[in-house]
Amino acid sequence: MSQTILIEANEDLSKIYSLNLQTFVGTDIILRKNAEEALALLHILPEVALIITQLKINQEDTALDIYRFIKSEGLNTKLIVLGTTPELAEEVVCIQDPVSWETLVKEAAQHLGVTLKDATAKIQPDYLPVASYFFYEIQKVPCDIFIRIKKTNHEYMYVKRLHSKDNFDKSLIKKYEGQGLKEFYVQKDYIQFFTTFVTNNIVQKLEQTDLTLEDRILTTASG
Repeated sequence: MSQTILIEANEDLSKIYSLNLQTFVGTDIILRKNAEEALALLHILPEVALIITQLKINQEDTALDIYRFIKSEGLNTKLIVLGTTPELAEEVVCIQDPVSWETLVKEAAQHLGVTLKDATAKIQPDYLPVASYFFYEIQKVPCDIFIRIKKTNHEYMYVKRLHSKDNFDKSLIKKYEGQGLKEFYVQKDYIQFFTTFVTNNIVQKLEQTDLTLEDRILTTASG
C-alpha cells in the first residue's frame, strides 16, 4: 500500500480527507502538523508516494518548503497543494479554495495511478481497520462494527461490539481506548457505506458549528 502524508490544520477536514483517501484510493495516511514534521519523516521514509498539504500553516510556507526539499533531494514524491500560489501553480497540482474532498480524492488517485476499479478489485481482508477517533463524530453506526482479538501468533477472531443502528456516545469509545484499543473493524463490503456515513456526519456537524468564514467556505465545498 502506498503512503501519503496529509497536512491539514482543520481537524474535521483532516478526518474527512483521510478516511475518504484510505477508502477510495487505498493509500495509507500519515498525519503531520507542518512542513518541519513532514520533512523529518521524509528523511526516514523517502519512498512516501504523495504529500497533500495546505499552502500555509500559520506563518510557515508549508507547501513551498516541502516542494523545495523534494526537488533538492531528487525524490519521486508527488505533491498536491490545497490552495494556489503563482510560485507553485506551474510545478504541482494546486487545488483552488474551496477544496472538496471529491476533487482531492480524484487528484490523489491520478497521482498514485489508481482508479476506483483498481481499488475495489484489490484482494482485501474480510475486515478493514478504522481508527477509533472517527467514531467520535457519530452517535450510531450504519453497519456492524467489530474488534479484533488475537487467538494465536497468526490468527485473529473478530467480535461484534456495535450492532447496526446501535446508539452510543463518545464515552464508550474512550472506554475501549482506555483498554488499549486503537482501531475498530468494518466488514469490507460495508467500508464505502461506512465512509460516506461518517463523512456526512462530520459535514453536518461543521455546518452547525460556529466557524470562521474561511472554514465555512471549506465546509460547504466538502459537503
